[in-house]
Amino acid sequence: MRTCHHEAGRQGGATLIVTLIFLMVMSLMTVMMFKTTTTNVRITGNIQVRNEALAAAQVALASTISNTQFSTNPALIAATPFTVDIDGDGKADYNVTRNPQPKCNKVKTIKANQLDPSVPADLACMSTAGGKNTGIESTSGATETGDSMCANSEWNIRASVKDPASDAEVAVHQGVSLRVLVTDADSACK
Repeated sequence: MRTCHHEAGRQGGATLIVTLIFLMVMSLMTVMMFKTTTTNVRITGNIQVRNEALAAAQVALASTISNTQFSTNPALIAATPFTVDIDGDGKADYNVTRNPQPKCNKVKTIKANQLDPSVPADLACMSTAGGKNTGIESTSGATETGDSMCANSEWNIRASVKDPASDAEVAVHQGVSLRVLVTDADSACK
């Protein structure tokens, strides 16, 4: 009878050791899953902050492009603070800087034969002679060169955002083509 009782005690010890090993493996798996979940939450939060900063930069770029002064006074545009309220609570969430200021890279005069008299924007580039619209003839003796009264100017605009809470920083560059009068082209692109 004693041998049966002794074997039952050994089985209870083995069961305890196997149970402890399973408990340790389960604890390790739980810790690993917790760390993975925490990492995923951080990644998702960082992506959200980055996307919000990109959206703020895009809003600032759109506002800059739609501002009529960006080609005539780019220093004023760059110096003017621009804030964006992403969540609509009335407080600025992001401060956008436009530094360096919008810069004109080049100007190219539009040829008169590239204009379409049926397009209102093109009509403004065509000169008038004797009070009637000729449709192609341009001013200041430009008929010999075939130039119109307008030019396309190419600009580079940069908006950058730095989130103070996460230290995330985003910079967006945007190229813009803007039609200007030839007489204003030199002052627009210094």
